[in-house]
Amino acid sequence: MQHRKIAALLLSFLLVVLLSPISAFAAPPETGLESLVNEWRAERGASPLQVDERLYTAAQEVAGDGTYCPQDRMFIEFVIGGALYRSGYHDRRGYGLLLCGEYTSAEDVINWIRERGGPSHPDLKDIGVVHLDGLDFVRSNGTHVSDIWVLLAAAPMD
Repeated sequence: MQHRKIAALLLSFLLVVLLSPISAFAAPPETGLESLVNEWRAERGASPLQVDERLYTAAQEVAGDGTYCPQDRMFIEFVIGGALYRSGYHDRRGYGLLLCGEYTSAEDVINWIRERGGPSHPDLKDIGVVHLDGLDFVRSNGTHVSDIWVLLAAAPMD
């Protein structure tokens, strides 16, 4: 009887030890921009952003060749690119939106999200960052610029 209790305790201890590293890697660490986005989402009563692999893949495809990548009716792909020589947007069938422009700070991106996620853009009900990347470069005149390249995903209104 005593051996069974000891064996059960050892087994439960081993399970806890073996499974705890898995939970440590369950969520990637937040970047500064993700943190700002989550603060903004919390102000709106929205849950923290969730990285969705399908949205990330779709947004990559849209960003990669400029063609619309069809998804379920539930999702819309947003792409913001830190483009050096191009700005503006291209809207495809009211579904996908490819937006290129220079964003030299996280605050610039947050301001863009605030403008698009509020009453001024009523066809969107939720926006979340699905991929963040950065590009540091020095212009020919010697000024240093850090562009932020962000892929966003949002769900259309029902």
